Amino acid sequence: MTGFAARARPFALLGLTVAGLVGGLLLTALGREDLAIWVWAGPTVVIGARLVWSIVRDLIAREAGVDVIAVLAIGGALALGETFAAAVIAVMLATGEALETYAEGRAHRELTALLGRAPQDVNRYRNGGLETVPIGDVRPGDRLLVRPGEVVPVDGVVRGASAILDESALTGESRLVTREDGDPVSSGVVDAGGPFDLLAARGLIDRPIWVARKSGAPLDLRLVAVKKPAPAAEASRRRARREARKGGHQISKGTLVAADWVILVTSLQPDAFPTADVLALYRLRWRIELGFKRLKSVVGLRGPPGTDERSARPYVLAHLLMILLLEPLVDEFEDSPRWAAAA
Repeated sequence: MTGFAARARPFALLGLTVAGLVGGLLLTALGREDLAIWVWAGPTVVIGARLVWSIVRDLIAREAGVDVIAVLAIGGALALGETFAAAVIAVMLATGEALETYAEGRAHRELTALLGRAPQDVNRYRNGGLETVPIGDVRPGDRLLVRPGEVVPVDGVVRGASAILDESALTGESRLVTREDGDPVSSGVVDAGGPFDLLAARGLIDRPIWVARKSGAPLDLRLVAVKKPAPAAEASRRRARREARKGGHQISKGTLVAADWVILVTSLQPDAFPTADVLALYRLRWRIELGFKRLKSVVGLRGPPGTDERSARPYVLAHLLMILLLEPLVDEFEDSPRWAAAA
């Protein structure tokens, strides 16, 4: 199923259930309660069947959710002949799924727009002059020139002349803000005044975000994004295009923009974990994963034989013991095609 069809399905189901509910009420007003029962029951059965399938998938994954309660509510109402109540429950469930899809889509669009606003090139001071370099070449400590109307490319600190900034893209506040020498500036804001110098101080993008949930307050998280070097970004775009062709859908501009970045979402607080620490933790996690893959190749760890836990558990534990014993010697092994495939 294409991405558009997956996003449109919840809204189509919402329209179906609302139409069924309203149609049943109209038939009842016209004295056709016999037809109203079927009009209410039809969309309700569709919603119930989707929930049953969702429950089956969750049980296969050894998970359980609130879908069980929803199925019991719909099934109980239908069993008691309360098709109108079942139709109301179906509308409520379809509305919840549609709102969740809308919130996810909005968060995706905002993140994509945030990354898409970032400039591709910046003006950097070097050897007494200015040079234009890709944003991926910017390093902490580089002094950049931000011209009027340009988007601030990286997080940094104002140097020299004050900066008049439009921060509405981040804060929603339309009032212009003045930042003086030494004041921090976040990437993504717009220079609404004259040119100013920016000292790149931290990572390229590091800011708070809020992710909506089905229930409860939005999650207070943090987005850290780093522009990939040009060769790595091009490789990511090629891989994204291949996956789109394989899936039979057209790749979006937002996907190509996101492919140029390493994007991390974390709950680590910036006062305890600066940008550099978050990136270092990500690299460490990747090295651990890569090392484990290599050790899996060395000891021949694949999938456990069969699905019986009594045989699978000893199999995995025995190979983990082999990994622990071989780990001190792994650096002495030569690279091999098996290692390359595992990595």
